[in-house]
Amino acid sequence: VQKIEVGPKHSAIVTDDGDLYVWGDAQYGKLGLGVGCSKTVETPTKVPFFAKHGIKVKDVVLEANHTIVLDTEGRVYTFGRGSYFSNFFLKLLFSKYVALGHPDSQNVFAPKVVEALRDKVVSQIATGKQFASALDSNNEYYVWGRGEFGVFGFENKEVAEPITNPVMSEICKEFRTPIKKIMSCNDFSSVLFEDGVLRSFGNNNQGNMALGELLGFDFYEAINLPSPVVWNSGEEELIEDFDLGERTMVVRTKSGRLYVAGMKLYFNPTLVPIDYDKHRVRTFGA
Repeated sequence: VQKIEVGPKHSAIVTDDGDLYVWGDAQYGKLGLGVGCSKTVETPTKVPFFAKHGIKVKDVVLEANHTIVLDTEGRVYTFGRGSYFSNFFLKLLFSKYVALGHPDSQNVFAPKVVEALRDKVVSQIATGKQFASALDSNNEYYVWGRGEFGVFGFENKEVAEPITNPVMSEICKEFRTPIKKIMSCNDFSSVLFEDGVLRSFGNNNQGNMALGELLGFDFYEAINLPSPVVWNSGEEELIEDFDLGERTMVVRTKSGRLYVAGMKLYFNPTLVPIDYDKHRVRTFGA
């Protein structure tokens, strides 16, 4: 096993020979096993599409109703729920696209390549509840789906297919630093740059972006532009890695320390009490 990914309703494994196994809730086709699979799958089951077409899977990310896959050639595939609305008439009135990245809003029951990214070599993928993002080999950051709460990082809009985030491109140019890691969870995203700065955007209602105690405690708070972590006085450090939970963020700094934020408890990075002189943090999660 090369990677284990656990979502709200289903899970996936990527093996070292590039196979993808899935199990859990099969609603909307999010297991990618075809239209005949609608019941819960209780044991890891290989997704036949990739082996059939000689495609090696590199990465997979999950949310409640969809799955996004990256292959070793840099192509992106999605399957699962295609529209925010399930009612046929509401679909006609409101084209509420979600995270599949296809021009129509139909459910997809088997892996389908995202055509708008076919000519790009994608290196990383991420997804939230109803949106997704990708980073290509040229350091271009793409977003698609429902852009509410500022989850696109530049404006609230709704797009069916991937578009570039121009603000992210400007940040890379201004600070002369490429993107190191992208990640999304629920209704927010974080992007780590090679210079050690972590910037986040989206729903900050739990203080999960470590931006300080703003309005998040009593009001709904949306951050529309990539915003850097706000450190307490005297604690500022460069960040080496991070992980996101539904209401939390954990970062590991280049000094090896862990900090946590979120849950309406910690609005700035708060040091996890470990004896760092005796213990080295090797892995962590939110």
